[in-house]
Amino acid sequence: MAEELDAKVWSELPAEILERVLRWLPFSTLCKFRAVCKYWNTLPTVRAEQPYILDIPCNTKKDYVTCLRYCCLYSPTANTWDFIDLSFLPQRMTQLSSCPCYWTPQIERFCSDGGLLCVWGKLLERDLRDYFSDIIPHYTILVCNPLTKRCKLLPPFDFTYQGSIDLVMKRESSGEYKIFAVALAYTGEPGLYLRHYMYDSASDSWMLLLDLKRDCSDVSLLRFGSITFDGVYYCVSGGGRQPYDLYAYNIKQNSWIAAGVKMKLNPKTTRVLFVVSNARLLLIASILEEKLYFSINQVDLRRTETMCSPADYVSLPANFTWKRGVALAYRDSIIFASESKCRFMAVDLLSLSADLKELKSITPMSVIPTSERYTQTNMANASFDVQATV
Repeated sequence: MAEELDAKVWSELPAEILERVLRWLPFSTLCKFRAVCKYWNTLPTVRAEQPYILDIPCNTKKDYVTCLRYCCLYSPTANTWDFIDLSFLPQRMTQLSSCPCYWTPQIERFCSDGGLLCVWGKLLERDLRDYFSDIIPHYTILVCNPLTKRCKLLPPFDFTYQGSIDLVMKRESSGEYKIFAVALAYTGEPGLYLRHYMYDSASDSWMLLLDLKRDCSDVSLLRFGSITFDGVYYCVSGGGRQPYDLYAYNIKQNSWIAAGVKMKLNPKTTRVLFVVSNARLLLIASILEEKLYFSINQVDLRRTETMCSPADYVSLPANFTWKRGVALAYRDSIIFASESKCRFMAVDLLSLSADLKELKSITPMSVIPTSERYTQTNMANASFDVQATV
């Protein structure tokens, strides 16, 4: 009979060693671990800096609630998929928004940082949404801690917008956080406007940072990406006949340090996305010519970006669409996630080496059957921390 371990050994085990052991557990097991006792609940078993890819299936017209029963969660550390419960969000969104119970949410964007999850969606009347297209939805932005299920409804914008473009969160070490939201607005004039807002949790208020007019009349041709890096909020937009412009806003100084820097990207670019890897800010663009490629440029505000030559492109598999994918820096590589199938939702994973040359597949793959009635996925980077407060 094997000798049992002395309980005193575990009670005196340094927190650093215990944390290294526990971070290999599945996410759902970690949540159960924290609920055992108060001491275990205080251990940093789920760290805010631990990277994840969160995959929330998008809503269908017929079923707005079931998509939030759970969502998929990928951990690069363990190279496994798990699930996290978000079934509490629909009820909390309607309750905090003071909407009747027959209004249901449709998630459009979400982002995460420092253990908090920010969800941007709209509430629609359940019985009327399929019959009247002119119903004005009730837009709302909610911040929550998925582990503690504590939620906070953010104040509304000062205008009615027609759609969400991007959402970025930055949580400081003090616990305060800022959220950057980009909304699409039509004014009746030719073209459209991208309105950049910043929310400050300290003042619980929004501030309009930039009202950017785009000549692109077709929203589907608009390419956009944003990120926070080293205390600066970066955003780039372009597409169609619109050239690509780069903007950079210093968060601490509350001022723009670069505005309208012209970027020479391939006119056949289908998507742009920022990623931070090895202390470098990279702009990744997918290019569709005869097949799909990646171009990768390091962002440097001191010079204008140059277009990559075809010799510098990274070739992608034929079934890797990257229409709604994300990129996550992990150790010395960059992990790309994208839906890869048509008749059922799947998330395929690719890893790019530190020298940005070698691309290889990662297993396993997350598969969502069509019986769930999901039409597409919506992925973003995520982090979790039981001590994060809204």
